[in-house]
Amino acid sequence: MAASARLQKELEIQSKKILATTKDPLERLRAACLARGA
Repeated sequence: MAASARLQKELEIQSKKILATTKDPLERLRAACLARGA
């Protein structure tokens, strides 16, 4: 797995955790975008 692909996967996993815990609407939007790989 390339470093960039691994980094992207880690970002997606981290963003899903943030999405599950944060209440801030802007932070949720950011996490949702990162979680889907945008």
